[in-house]
Amino acid sequence: MDIAFFRLLFDYNHWANERLLKSADRLSEAEYRQVVGAFSVRSKLTHLLGLQDIFLSRCQGVSPKNILSENNLLTFRDLLDRWHQHDVELEAFLASLTDERLEQPVTYRRLQGDEYTHPLGHMLMHIINHSTQTRSEAAVILTEFGHSPGDLDLIVYLRENVNVRL
Repeated sequence: MDIAFFRLLFDYNHWANERLLKSADRLSEAEYRQVVGAFSVRSKLTHLLGLQDIFLSRCQGVSPKNILSENNLLTFRDLLDRWHQHDVELEAFLASLTDERLEQPVTYRRLQGDEYTHPLGHMLMHIINHSTQTRSEAAVILTEFGHSPGDLDLIVYLRENVNVRL
């Protein structure tokens, strides 16, 4: 595993999250909370941030006993404030990593109490993968409200932000 690769993935993740948050910022507070199908934009964004938060803690050797919930973030502004704090924490963590550290095992307890051990790099991959899934679910709801975040694909990010030509 290679830290430069993960750096690229987390830069993409940040870019895609920002596109989603900019779209959500166009919603009224009522739309933000409105359930469409089984979820609201609020529930999806809170889940996305909560997962990124809890896995960042786990990557640092901490096993939180609960995950961020909608009760912790009453408004969209509350979510944005917490998200920006998370981004600072994540950036500091990523800056501390080495290629060797990515291979080291991390042991943590899930919320249900069962214990797991994975290489740190695998846990970071999970953050990216799960974030992609949750963003896509939130994007569907935002699109229903007429505020599509647009293309969130990795290849779009690469074309716009990484100067790679083969």
